[in-house]
Amino acid sequence: MLSTLLSACGGSSVSGTKSTKDNSAAVVFYIIGDTDVASNTLNTLRVESNVNGDTGSWDWQFDNSQLDQDAVLIGRDSISYTAPAVSQATILSFWAERRLPGQEIQKINKLVRVYPADDQNKRPTVNAGSDLNAEEGATIVLRVMTSAQGGRSIRSIEWQQQSGPIAEIIGAADQDTLTIKLPQVDSSAPVVFGVFAYDSGGFTGFDEIEVRVLDTFVNALPVVDAGIDREAQANTEIHFDGSASDSDGELVSLLWEALEPDQALNIRNSDTLKPSLITPNVSVDRVMKIRFTAIDDKGGSSSDTVSVLIRAAVNQPPQIRHAYIDPGVAYSGETVALLADAQDADGNTLHYQWSQLVEENQAILTITDDESPTAAATLPILTRNYNFKLKLAVSDGRDIETRDISLQGIANVKPQPDLFSCLSQPLQQGCPLSPLASVLNPDNFIACATDPSSSECIFTKIAGPAVLACVDAPGPQTCGAALANVADPSYVLEQLGEEDSAGQCNPAFDERSFEHYIGALHEHTAYSDGTYLSRPADVFASVKAAGFDFSGSSDHSDNMAIPLSAGRGDCAPEQILDCLVFVDDNNRSDAFLKWRATQEQALAASDENFTAFRGFEWTSDRFGHANVFFSRNIINAKTGPGYALTMARFWQWFSYPAEFGGGSDGLLSFNHPGREDAIESIAESFGGDPGFTFNDFRYVKAADYRTVGIEVFGKGSEYDSDGPLGSWLSYALDKGWYLGPVGSEDHHDTRWGDADLPKTVLISRSRSRDDLREAMLARRFYAVAQSYNDIRLDFRIDGQVMGSRLRRVIGSDLNVKLSMASNSATVIAPRFELVGPGNSVIARSSGSHWETTLVSSPALKYVFVRVFDGDRPIAFSAPIWLQEGAQPLPKCLVPQVWKDKPALLPSI
Repeated sequence: MLSTLLSACGGSSVSGTKSTKDNSAAVVFYIIGDTDVASNTLNTLRVESNVNGDTGSWDWQFDNSQLDQDAVLIGRDSISYTAPAVSQATILSFWAERRLPGQEIQKINKLVRVYPADDQNKRPTVNAGSDLNAEEGATIVLRVMTSAQGGRSIRSIEWQQQSGPIAEIIGAADQDTLTIKLPQVDSSAPVVFGVFAYDSGGFTGFDEIEVRVLDTFVNALPVVDAGIDREAQANTEIHFDGSASDSDGELVSLLWEALEPDQALNIRNSDTLKPSLITPNVSVDRVMKIRFTAIDDKGGSSSDTVSVLIRAAVNQPPQIRHAYIDPGVAYSGETVALLADAQDADGNTLHYQWSQLVEENQAILTITDDESPTAAATLPILTRNYNFKLKLAVSDGRDIETRDISLQGIANVKPQPDLFSCLSQPLQQGCPLSPLASVLNPDNFIACATDPSSSECIFTKIAGPAVLACVDAPGPQTCGAALANVADPSYVLEQLGEEDSAGQCNPAFDERSFEHYIGALHEHTAYSDGTYLSRPADVFASVKAAGFDFSGSSDHSDNMAIPLSAGRGDCAPEQILDCLVFVDDNNRSDAFLKWRATQEQALAASDENFTAFRGFEWTSDRFGHANVFFSRNIINAKTGPGYALTMARFWQWFSYPAEFGGGSDGLLSFNHPGREDAIESIAESFGGDPGFTFNDFRYVKAADYRTVGIEVFGKGSEYDSDGPLGSWLSYALDKGWYLGPVGSEDHHDTRWGDADLPKTVLISRSRSRDDLREAMLARRFYAVAQSYNDIRLDFRIDGQVMGSRLRRVIGSDLNVKLSMASNSATVIAPRFELVGPGNSVIARSSGSHWETTLVSSPALKYVFVRVFDGDRPIAFSAPIWLQEGAQPLPKCLVPQVWKDKPALLPSI
């Protein structure tokens, strides 16, 4: 590698080509789906091929003269349609076609025949058996035999009484047997039952059976009268006045009930002689039938039916005022709220119905209270991301208003393997040897023999961006930089690791359910070098009392593991031991367990309105300081080479599995860049210290996904403008990092949470610990300056929020929208800067709101916002990153629920 770099620095060039060979066999595509279907049935046709795999996207066409466009739903490789109502066999024609670059049009077709649902040659055969006689009051069982034709299957069976005195159905009416109790009669009378059979193609068969009920009891049946037939307007209240008597006994029950299709109608006082109801809100005039039944003390019953002609009235459909899902982004096993509100101008009672619009191979949600405006849906355990579609239908009894709502279902990152799994597969991600997988996998060496430039070649894997830049564009500048990096032994070690870059996915976001949560980060106590006798619990209490949403403490790791404080402030002589050793005069044992005690205090301070979380500050006076939040383990720069020699051990720890003592669950933020210059100040006249500011912000791919921030404000200072070309943030972004701006209190006194200290605002699903951690991972946050804590900032490109990673075609327009709400903060002269690579100011604008358009270009890798009040920077947004491409990135998976489990093994 070294000889290559030296040669390249002298001006030679290196180039490589990569050839591919298409060994694919001929692929045949065809359309599958039923050829014979019944009227009014939902059917699906789909493209398949003679090989496994994705069949791609197809354009579908059909005969519009036979099929209504509204009855068709076209998918990527499928078409679903509702067969039209026909009185005789009708043929439908379907075509699917596509054109791939360099190929002829691929076109396939399919003919489908539609028949009436009761077509005698297609319908199922149904045999309900022979007619029979039975005594009144007897319980009998009816049986049916069914069979489908044409390879179809019987899907359902339905029994219905067709005529005669009312029999009681016992149990289910959708099986091949039906149990009924026959009524009492005054004289022998027939009771007729019909049975329908529906097959998988939508065809319907029918048969009926007559049971003659024999009069064997001595009992006069009740005499009932439901009243005279009448007319009524739709959606009005009507009253009935019935009569009933029994000549040889007493009546024991009365019942009014609406008959099909109104059987769900609510009848008030249905067990009295004078019931009432609200007539259905019909769209056309129709008859409603109400049956009145009286039962006597010997079990005899009689019924009478009254008909009501309902006249349709003018109706206004219901209006859905809002319908949404909270939260609109959900993870495996979570339950979300389905919330709706609708109104009806006519005052009709509204009926709600939630349902899932299920696509092929999609996970199924469990919806509860689906007929309520406040329903709920529970996600299954997801193995991949889904965009769920739900439908809300609101009916006033006549018209229906619908709305489709989306829910982003995001899968969790694969759980970390346990010790036994690592013993059997030691190189899998999450195991102690996983950072070395690239150098221990023989396939990576074999790949170099066939194509040294392949991404699978070990040389490419360990060369790193600096060396690859020299190979791709050799020259004194690129190869000089590569040579300087290779001279640092830690450079090659930094290339090891298997985590993907943050640019491989785009975080999920929901406009309605994500909110802006503000909090304080980077706090110090007597656990390290803060005020004597202070502890993290004091930080959390102070920030919480100030009305903020979260706080993250980060005492220096230097003395976190020992009973010693490097505190400051006043200390009474009698408390000197507590001040310097025991740290907390009320909980002296915590001095020996500061790391665990910090977590206990964070959990105790957290509730539904406030979240406290633990972190630590890694402290090197050569490379810089960095906060690590949410890690279950800790590392000390001063007890190893990280203080002055190399960052290699820190990056190794950061990538090493947390289950084995590493920091693979931590999130990192670079602190006050450029301030730690103990060696830089001496070496500056000799060309500077290459280790200054984290090895000149040298990019470490394995750490990129979880290295989330860089401080731009801290204490009473603004840090960013001191960086190269006027911006540390832009400088680090240009190195390849995906970083958001952090407003840091870095407070060592006891005024944690004061308004004159900077803050960070996270845009999150909630203020829970896991959701705040996800917001940090998403870089969905911004920094606000001292005394500007009330600022709220919104930055979008094409509607996508800050922190997003977008793919756009080069030359396409980028619609930028910015707004700032100052709330109670006084911003006298607000203005915005849109900043791109090299700290270039792309555009400027005055005011609190701004919309503009940029053009996508290869050089425009990211855009972030600086907000000023006059000449003073008062806020920084996280960038929105831009990549070349037409297809969007996949949604980022979310971490498993964070747990403070002890490590199986100490850090190596």
